[in-house]
Amino acid sequence: MLEIILVIVVLVFIVVGINFVRQANDEDKARRMKGKTERKKRKAKEKGDEGEWRVQRAIEKVSHGRGRLLNDVVLKDKDGKSYQIDHIFINWNGVWVIETKNWSGRIYGSDEQKEWTQVLAYGNEKHRLYNPVKQNLTHLYKISPLLGKKVMIIPLVVFVDADLRGVSSKYTCHISQLPSFLQQNYGFSLTEKEIEECYQKLLWWQAKSGVTSEEHSRIQESKQEGIKQGICPNCGGALIERTSQNGAFYGCSNFPQCRFTMKK
Repeated sequence: MLEIILVIVVLVFIVVGINFVRQANDEDKARRMKGKTERKKRKAKEKGDEGEWRVQRAIEKVSHGRGRLLNDVVLKDKDGKSYQIDHIFINWNGVWVIETKNWSGRIYGSDEQKEWTQVLAYGNEKHRLYNPVKQNLTHLYKISPLLGKKVMIIPLVVFVDADLRGVSSKYTCHISQLPSFLQQNYGFSLTEKEIEECYQKLLWWQAKSGVTSEEHSRIQESKQEGIKQGICPNCGGALIERTSQNGAFYGCSNFPQCRFTMKK
């Protein structure tokens, strides 16, 4: 009888030990995956910051002290949601809303497409990315009412390193082309006084938003985590799988009041 009890105790210890080791391995794997994800985020942010710095320097060089430049601008829309613009440059041509993309590889896309394609590793690796022109045009529509007067607002997406031979867009350029874009004559002219007025208005709206770029980034990360859990980032409703002639997608349960969708 005693031998049987000892065998049972030993078996219990073995099972507990196996579960402990398995749990420790799972936790270690989770820590390593989290660390890998964090390193990727830091690397992506560092690359993005470097690209924005290079574009900022390029704008400063071409402006020759004429015009006003705002970098890493965080504002709020009419619904109180924050959005971030890499650069707003105001010169005699008008107000430039500039998005920086420090992507690598060759890019394919046009103004009308919802997604663009990034090709890496000599064609062996491809990524689908949201059209940066559409993203930037959204910023344009949001800042237009903030200026309070009819001003030429010019959207531009600047790529730092990518090969753009596969891109068909009048709203994009390589950083090497940026000086010629900024100095073109667009048939509209702002005086120095009007440039300063636009600059001060944007400064005022930025201060009123009360959101720093770090806070904005945390908000966006929280929204992405919510999406993974099936929560709509716009209104907090549930994301429901739906189908259309273009295939399956996720839509908000509060449709048509909320029209958020995302590709499955």
